Amino acid sequence: GKCEALKGSVKSVSKEDSHRRFKFFTMDGIFGKMNSMKVAARNYYHPMLKAGSVKPLWHMMIFTSVVMYTSNYMAFKGRAVQAGRVEQKAALRDYRAIHGDPTAH
Repeated sequence: GKCEALKGSVKSVSKEDSHRRFKFFTMDGIFGKMNSMKVAARNYYHPMLKAGSVKPLWHMMIFTSVVMYTSNYMAFKGRAVQAGRVEQKAALRDYRAIHGDPTAH
């Protein structure tokens, strides 16, 4: 029946496959991935740099902007935004306690 069909579709995972899955989280796996990313980036950007393309510059500008925005938000603005939202919710709750909830009909 159904159980027989399901048993056939389930793959058994060997210890070797399981080890490969978590290899990335070892130092060798991390350095190996970094090295392969470095080689891939060099193979991608080197011909463009030699040809004088502006595309690598655009990519660096976008990358720098994303990193700066993210770090600025995480370091400074995130807490202020969350505190502002808490304050707004409290003020709205107080307003609705006094004037009633306009959305409740």
